[in-house]
Amino acid sequence: MDKLQKSMEMKTKDIESCICGRQELFRDNVCKKISSLSELTYQDLLKKAQEYRSYNINLLEKNRNLLLELQESKKLLQKNLKISSSNKDPSVNLSNESNAACTCEAMNKLKQAIVINHMWQNDYNMLKEDLVKANILLEDYRSQITSLKSMLNGLQVKSSNSSSLNSGFTNDDVEAFKQQMLVYKEDYDASQVVISKMQQELSVMKIELNQSQEFTKELMRKNETAKNNFDRVNIENVHILSQLRRLTSQSLPIKSEEKIKEHFKSPSSL
Repeated sequence: MDKLQKSMEMKTKDIESCICGRQELFRDNVCKKISSLSELTYQDLLKKAQEYRSYNINLLEKNRNLLLELQESKKLLQKNLKISSSNKDPSVNLSNESNAACTCEAMNKLKQAIVINHMWQNDYNMLKEDLVKANILLEDYRSQITSLKSMLNGLQVKSSNSSSLNSGFTNDDVEAFKQQMLVYKEDYDASQVVISKMQQELSVMKIELNQSQEFTKELMRKNETAKNNFDRVNIENVHILSQLRRLTSQSLPIKSEEKIKEHFKSPSSL
């Protein structure tokens, strides 16, 4: 009987040690999985935040250059519009050919501004897609952390209800685990703040993009008006030249059409 009792005690100890060993292995695996997942999440979010910050800097620089180009084009167009509206006297209309060069330069600058605006739009769309992907990744990490928390809670329930498992988990272990989860939660909350701030910046940049597009449309409308005024002034010049040729007396020396055009093109006549 003594031998049988000793044998039963030894078997009981072996079973308890086996259960404790499996419990510790399971706990270590859970800790490692949570640690690796949280570290990966934090590094991933940090990298995304750095990428978004560099994107924002580049986009702001491009937007600033775009606004400068648009302002310069607007000044040139306003100058041309003012000259075109004031050039009703035939003696002043001789300078319209020199104004055509300014209009062409304004058109080129406007085209460059439109190209930069399209590039800015493409960068904005790419940044928006990256933000959507980051949000999907965050949701995936959130579901994994929730699943791990459920596993941890189930493990704690088993530990509190089973006397055989109490030897594997102590209150200190549970408290340490809770502290570690609090650290992970702080990292996750910090990453959420970064994402929220970047979403606000994207909203502001979207508003600025819409304003730039409206300004570009207005500039194109003004440029079209200036072009129409320029064409009208050219037609008036041709009409005035024909009237001058018709009204010139026979006794005065008549300049040929080529000489009149050379006179209009020469800097001294301007």
